[in-house]
Amino acid sequence: MADRFSLPCPRCTASNEVETRQAGETISCAQCQQAIEIPTLRGLRLLHPIAIGTTARRPSAGAGQFLVSRVTFALGLVLLIVGLAGGGGLWYSAAQLETEPSQSEIDQLNAEIFASIDQSNVTEFWNTWHEQIIALPPGTYQPSEFAVNRQTARTRQTVGLWFFGLVPLGVAALIGSAFIRK
Repeated sequence: MADRFSLPCPRCTASNEVETRQAGETISCAQCQQAIEIPTLRGLRLLHPIAIGTTARRPSAGAGQFLVSRVTFALGLVLLIVGLAGGGGLWYSAAQLETEPSQSEIDQLNAEIFASIDQSNVTEFWNTWHEQIIALPPGTYQPSEFAVNRQTARTRQTVGLWFFGLVPLGVAALIGSAFIRK
């Protein structure tokens, strides 16, 4: 008895190569992916045998799905690591920014302001205040380094949350879908 046989697909009539060890199993057609039941050993005798030197398309039971699930799982793991590393790095860099002045800097700034006030009269103080603070058009105010750092930290934390939240969520969907069988 031959070891390999040509099994036609009932849907697209493509020839699928099967072996005697696959008798009774179900395979997918190599062309249309239709599920095909391989006959038992008695039924295989009725099929056309394949000579040893020739090859035909032979789908193995679930081999394609196994490969896809492993590749998807590996991709999901890589994305998970990238998401966690990227989000963690952004979160850490946001935490390193100085968003508030230290108490000594505040004290020094207050001392400079009070010294400036003490050295000027009321008219000079009012003119300086009016020119530098009140009369400035909107949008020309120069934010402090700490205000800029606060905004940068918020942006980095938001992007970090996207990495922490959405990438692992997408990865979970990928990994979950890899194990769903049709």
